Amino acid sequence: MKIFMRTVYADSGVDLTLGTEKDIPVWQAEEQEWISEELDCSSDTVEEIGTTDDIETLLKNINKQIKEQRGN
Repeated sequence: MKIFMRTVYADSGVDLTLGTEKDIPVWQAEEQEWISEELDCSSDTVEEIGTTDDIETLLKNINKQIKEQRGN
């Protein structure tokens, strides 16, 4: 199973969310709602960070993303 990370930049900080392909439509609907409220979503991202077939690499990728966000 593919695992995705959504990064949302808001006035209150950065929000990281992990999910599967099933979560992407929910995330897209939230983004459309925010856009309709005239919020800037241009920096927000959704990216595949690994699969459950290789948990070790997936965890390394998750930790790498968390460290990168802390550096921002």
